[in-house]
Amino acid sequence: MKLTKRSVIALGIEPTQGTETVLSEATHAKLVEDLKWSPANERMAERKPTRATFGELKKIYAGHLIEVSFSMEIKGSGVAGTAPEIGDCLKACGLSETITADTSVEYQPATTGQQSATIYVWEDGDLIKLVGCMGKVTFDFSTGAIGKASFTFTGHQKGNIAATSLPTPSYSSMVPVPLIGVAFSLGGTVDVSKLSIDLGIQVTTPDSMTSADGYGDVFIADRNVTGSIDPLAKTADAKDYLVDWKGGTESALTTGGIGTQAGNIYTVSMPKVYNASAPKAGDRNGQVSRDLSLHALPTNGDDEFSITFT
Repeated sequence: MKLTKRSVIALGIEPTQGTETVLSEATHAKLVEDLKWSPANERMAERKPTRATFGELKKIYAGHLIEVSFSMEIKGSGVAGTAPEIGDCLKACGLSETITADTSVEYQPATTGQQSATIYVWEDGDLIKLVGCMGKVTFDFSTGAIGKASFTFTGHQKGNIAATSLPTPSYSSMVPVPLIGVAFSLGGTVDVSKLSIDLGIQVTTPDSMTSADGYGDVFIADRNVTGSIDPLAKTADAKDYLVDWKGGTESALTTGGIGTQAGNIYTVSMPKVYNASAPKAGDRNGQVSRDLSLHALPTNGDDEFSITFT
């Protein structure tokens, strides 16, 4: 019997796309939730001959990829200027990493220089390996909860699933901070209970006749960063979100520093956002709120979103 909870995942950046990085559970293991994997983009070639009798001819396997999904807590490494456990996952989702020694690690979208990952999934007695993986990520921040990032990676299966014992992983010992006391701002202080962000990453899986699985290198073809918040409503003379929507008002969004311990503080920023659709009336525990759908815009290219660990 295989148990769902008895699973381990490791992920590491590849030197070149599709070249396996040999992963170690001691240095590459990720502490995740809701780990799942399944075949993706599977092809079965159909045969539909004309003949004297009805009935189907057996379909023929013609390639597949593998999709892996999971969520991770957002937390620092414990040392300012040292990449967090989540760092390689973000890099494999089309984000660049900028390290300022002893100070910060910043992740921003990147159009070029995309990096791929090798992923190992140990599933209570079996090991499946993926190479050339690229992914997409969304973020969820809710009052009193821990900030989470949800990932979906697509890659090529390397070899067959192998029976192997479950390793003993080494995880970061840092404890994440809950979302309380957050200095959230959208062009000024606003009271929100939640923030969600979708980097809108378009992962493309091109056909390739020369590839053994029928697919070429997975790559990121585009992104469209969006978000949503639920600020409490104010009187129209103080804040009118309908006016902002109609006028295309642009504002800077930031969470401010989440956490107080150096090495375990992170800040989420989108320097230029606007209401992409009309604000909707909401209800937060009997108080009127506004459900806002935000789109992020770049200022100088590849800077419409950042998450910085300090």
